[in-house]
Amino acid sequence: MKRKEGEEKVSEASFTTKVSAFPRWAGRSVLEKALLLYILLCDPHVPVWAKAIVTGAIVYFVTVMDASPDFLPGVGMMDDSGVMAGAVAQLGAHVTEAQRREARRRADDILGG
Repeated sequence: MKRKEGEEKVSEASFTTKVSAFPRWAGRSVLEKALLLYILLCDPHVPVWAKAIVTGAIVYFVTVMDASPDFLPGVGMMDDSGVMAGAVAQLGAHVTEAQRREARRRADDILGG
């Protein structure tokens, strides 16, 4: 698949590694936000400026050592969740219900539910 501007900063491998090792204690909503952002990143209809916001949020998510290290139960994903929630809120006009459903379906696949 040919990658568009903004997508080259986030590798599919790093994102897949992060979500496949996603800890259940971190919460479904964090995972769904991450998946939704990745879906937006891959959508050719999302403008480049929006993909820049998405890329920043995903890079923050896949980085283990950030403001609150991800390995700390209870607090490790709180900052990631906040960054991703902010990105999703800014991109509200570009998020479709179909994309939200797809993120929920992928979360079900990962979490087994």
